[in-house]
Amino acid sequence: MKKEYLIFIVAAILAFNLGFNAFPSAKKITFSAPALLENGKGSLVEFKMSLRFGQGMTLVNIRNAGFKEDAENALRKARNLAESYLGTSTSNFDIVLEISGNGNEVSGESAGGMFSLAIIALQTGKKLKQDVAISAAINEFGELEQVGGIEEKILAAKEADRKVFLVSKNQPIKEELNVGSGISIIRVKNLKEAVSYMIE
Repeated sequence: MKKEYLIFIVAAILAFNLGFNAFPSAKKITFSAPALLENGKGSLVEFKMSLRFGQGMTLVNIRNAGFKEDAENALRKARNLAESYLGTSTSNFDIVLEISGNGNEVSGESAGGMFSLAIIALQTGKKLKQDVAISAAINEFGELEQVGGIEEKILAAKEADRKVFLVSKNQPIKEELNVGSGISIIRVKNLKEAVSYMIE
């Protein structure tokens, strides 16, 4: 009886391990999103996002940086829009977002468009174009919306050798000819248009 019980325990452990390994710790993607720092300068902040077998949770890792409520809301909205765009569900998976390296507090919704694109790339296994940047909030209909600090963000993207910068259709840009020198600024209406520019 003890021998049979031991065999059962070993079989259960093996089954668990096989099941766990069938769902690797995560599909992962690294991407940069333009941001406005506390000192008023623009910067490209590097994020890591992972898709793990789980319970459909949307999580932020606060080990390296804090996330304000508006940034968390942007991530949740981005997930819903990505699922709607693809016509799929990630209810059996958790999405985890974190900052690479050490950062400060992540706030605002200007990375909402980028979050949606990253989730789409994760789900489809496609790559994000490394020479394209985007800074745009996104509403519940998948339409891109204007954000603040866009001039500083474009300059930061140029310094990081980005060739294309996506903004919303209604995004005002001060001294656009000067700010946009050396980078192609493209206005896009919605998530579908952004995908065509951003995902390979």
